[in-house]
Formats: sequence, structure tokens, C-alpha cells
Amino acid sequence: MGASGPGGLKGAPLRRISAPTAASLPRAALRSRKGVTMARTNPLTFLQQVRSETAKVSWPTRREVGVSTVMVLALTGLTAVFFFLVDLLIRTGLGALLGLVS
Repeated sequence: MGASGPGGLKGAPLRRISAPTAASLPRAALRSRKGVTMARTNPLTFLQQVRSETAKVSWPTRREVGVSTVMVLALTGLTAVFFFLVDLLIRTGLGALLGLVS
């Protein structure tokens, strides 16, 4: 029985594929991701593309930013109080335990 190659073709020889090394890649491919070269654009074109992409973003309203900020501050305060109480409990418990031992 022969080995099956890609796509289940009988008799097709299997070939080992190795990952490309830095020496085998062109310089532009080394700077890009996954071997795909990226087109170079001039700064003006880049800024135009950035402007068009930011126009597509759904920005939060002033009210949403305010509500989110208040929620973050409130939860940060609650977390601080929680850890203060846990620390106090552990400190008191260890103090009492060590006081009994000595």
C-alpha cells in the first residue's frame, strides 16, 4: 500500500515541509507577520486611512463614560474595603493564635 498524499491521493509521495528560517526569507517578510509582506504607504495616505477607520468606531456617549467611571471608582472602593477587612481578620486571627501559643 502506498502512502496517501494531500487530498487522499494514493501513490503521491509525502513531502516534509519545514518552517522557513530567517536566512530563507526576504528582508521585508521578516518585518511582517506570518510571512505576508505589508504594503508601505506614505504618511498622508496613512493618516487618511486612520481618519476613515476612526469614523467607523462606535464611540461611547458622555453619559456612558460618566457611568462607567463611577462604576469603576465604586467597585475599586468596595474592593479596597473588602481586602482591608480580610487583612484585619487575618491579622486579628493570627495575633490571637500566636498570643495563645506564647
